[in-house]
Amino acid sequence: MALKAVIQKLQDVPEAQRSFYSEGEDGKFHLDAEGIEDVSGLKSALEAERKERRKHERALAAFKDVDPERYNALLRAEEEREAVKAKASGDWEKREAQLIEKHGREIKSKEESLVAAQRTVERALIDAEAARAIAAAKGSVRLLLPEIKQRVKVLKGQDGEFAIRVVDAEGTPRIGKVEGGKAAPMTIAELVAELREDAELARAFDGSGASGSGAAKSEGGGGAVRTIPAGDDKAFLANLEKIAKGEVAVT
Repeated sequence: MALKAVIQKLQDVPEAQRSFYSEGEDGKFHLDAEGIEDVSGLKSALEAERKERRKHERALAAFKDVDPERYNALLRAEEEREAVKAKASGDWEKREAQLIEKHGREIKSKEESLVAAQRTVERALIDAEAARAIAAAKGSVRLLLPEIKQRVKVLKGQDGEFAIRVVDAEGTPRIGKVEGGKAAPMTIAELVAELREDAELARAFDGSGASGSGAAKSEGGGGAVRTIPAGDDKAFLANLEKIAKGEVAVT
C-alpha cells in the first residue's frame, strides 16, 4: 500500500510507518521524502481565482440579453422627453449639460466594470493554464508563474475569439512548432520547456541541482542562503528576483 503524502494524525498509519512523517506548520503530518512539493497553497490560490472568475462571469451574464441599440434608443427617447420639459421651462441649456455629464459618467462606469471583469477572467485563465504546464514539467509554480505571466497575453484573433498567446518583448505573438509547413502559435508548455533551458531559471525545476530538501545553494559559495516561510506571501512577492537567483530560499 502506497504511503499517503499528508495525514491528519499519526494513528492513521501503522506504527512502523509513523517515523516516516513529521508534523508541519499546518498541524498535519507530512511524508518526509525528497522531490515532493506541497501544492496545497497552489490549490487554494487556484480555487480563489476560479471563484473570482465565476463571480465576474455571472456579472457579465447579466448583460448578455441587453440589446445595445434598443438600450441606446430608449435612453435617447428619455433624454428627449426631459429636454422638451426643460426647454418648456426655460432651463434647456442647464438641463442639457446635466444630461451629457450624467450620460458620460454612466458610460464610463459600465466600461470600467466590463474591463475589470475581463481582466479578472483573463488572469484566472492564464494562471490556470500556466500552473498546469509548470506542474507537468515538474517545475516550481511559485518561482515560474510570475515569469510566465510577463510573457503571455489574452489576444483576440481574426475569428473574433480570445486565446492565450505567448508574446515577445514587443507584445508580438511568438511562433511555436511548424508542422506540415504550417506555423502554429507557441504554447505555454513550449514556453516552459524554453525556460527550463535558461541558466538561471533551470534551478526552479526538479533535477536542476538543488540538494537536500530542495534548499537553494548560494552561487558565490560564501554564507548561508536567507530563507522565508512558504506561507509568507508578502515576503515571497518582495523577494521574487532574489528567489530566482538563488539568494533567498522558500522553506
